[in-house]
Amino acid sequence: MICEIATACFRLVVRALVSVGFRVLGFRCQPFQRCVFWGPENVRNQFQCGLSKLAAIDPEVYTQLVDSDSRMIFYYDKRTAVAERITSIYSVSDHYLVWGELGVIAWVVYAVFLDRRLGRRIYSGATTLRMHEDVRRTTLDWLCRHGFPWELCEPFK
Repeated sequence: MICEIATACFRLVVRALVSVGFRVLGFRCQPFQRCVFWGPENVRNQFQCGLSKLAAIDPEVYTQLVDSDSRMIFYYDKRTAVAERITSIYSVSDHYLVWGELGVIAWVVYAVFLDRRLGRRIYSGATTLRMHEDVRRTTLDWLCRHGFPWELCEPFK
């Protein structure tokens, strides 16, 4: 119980500080129901197009994203794609954005599956590794089933 309260407080503080930091960087916020994306306008537009396409491809995954109690935060980071599941903060890097809408979808689907499988609970190292492997496999299966290019699927194998 104490661990859950501490995690919730940590999550709240980090998310508040991150939002201030994004504003200082000059990023703007684009809300999508219960999740948001922070970044420059051109990247926000690309993210929005990707989410629209995801809604058409798989309405169930889209709904899990925008209606999630996690209130996921995505932001643009030129170099690194990061998934911080405890705080539900995920960066989207140029590695995925170079693929346009499909890259956005691939990373968002991974984030949704990660959030759904692991949530914000803290697990042992071995359990966390096994669950991450399950999420990568589930993401890879989803991407292959929906005809995504192999080069975009490869990071999840």
